[in-house]
Amino acid sequence: MVWKRPSSPPPKKAKTCKSAKKVMYIFFMDCQGMLLQHAVPRSATVNKEYYQKVVRRDLTNAIRKKRAGCDIENLISHQDNAPAHRADKTLLTIDFLGYERLCHPPL
Repeated sequence: MVWKRPSSPPPKKAKTCKSAKKVMYIFFMDCQGMLLQHAVPRSATVNKEYYQKVVRRDLTNAIRKKRAGCDIENLISHQDNAPAHRADKTLLTIDFLGYERLCHPPL
C-alpha cells in the first residue's frame, strides 16, 4: 500500500490492448510426430462445436494423409480436461469416428 496526500494525483493504470501478433493453435500429434497444426481464426472461439469440426474434418484428413496405412481402430485419443474436449458431443464424435478414448485424470 502506498501512502499519499489527498491532493496527490491518482495513480496511472496500465492500458491493456489485444496483441496483434497472438495466434491460437490446436495441435494433434502421435508418437511419430505432428499430425496437424490448426491455426484458429482471429474471430473464432474454440467451443465444442468448433473443436468437433476440427476433429471431424481436419484431423481425420490429416490422419488419412500422413498415416495412410494406419488402422483407425488402433488410434487412441488423449485430451486434457478443457471444456471443449470433455463436452458430451465431442466425446460422442470421437467415439463415432472410431478412436479409442484415454481419459485424462482429474486434478
